[in-house]
Amino acid sequence: MSSATPYISTSGTGDFGKEVAVAVAPEAKEDEEEEEAPDLTEDQVEAAFLDRQGRYRTASLFFERNRAETKESGYEAIFNLGERDKHGTLSLKQLYLKYEDPTEYHFALKVFGSWDHWQKLLTLKWFLPYVEEWRGELETKLESNAILNIINTATHGSEQMRYAANKTILTKPWKEKAAKKQTRGRPSKQEVEARIQEELDKHEDYTLDAERLGIGD
Repeated sequence: MSSATPYISTSGTGDFGKEVAVAVAPEAKEDEEEEEAPDLTEDQVEAAFLDRQGRYRTASLFFERNRAETKESGYEAIFNLGERDKHGTLSLKQLYLKYEDPTEYHFALKVFGSWDHWQKLLTLKWFLPYVEEWRGELETKLESNAILNIINTATHGSEQMRYAANKTILTKPWKEKAAKKQTRGRPSKQEVEARIQEELDKHEDYTLDAERLGIGD
């Protein structure tokens, strides 16, 4: 007999944290299996992302980086860096691709409840290569969606729209993009390091701007 699935209350709080509510909810007791699953408040879900000093959790959020002593301190992993959910943790890659948000702003608010927390994660050199890979896959996914929409329009759109869509299809823009990617190949170690440094510089600029505006910690 399976227990009811916990979920976050969205009354007056939006749906921040709904993705991770199950991961951070306390396990249901055996004698409560038939009862309705408890709501989690926004504060309860948000607390899972902070340490006891109120700082954003980073490495301890991830199954692959959460050390034994950290777990013993009560900081359970919520996410993993793999392709699928596993060991009671959610694949952050799948969440990233699910939201289809190249700006990453909507994704950050929905998953972490905070743009600042996402910016903090992007300062971690071990984390950035994963994000770069996800960004590349998301770009391909969005391009694929766009092409599928064009194909659909070519079949079901108005006469004018069908003409424009078919004209686009005949140019086969996806082949040009695929050829460029194959020619480009995988980025070199130096290029990856340069991109990581660029992200770190962007975060530093963001932090300085926040401090000047008086909106930093």
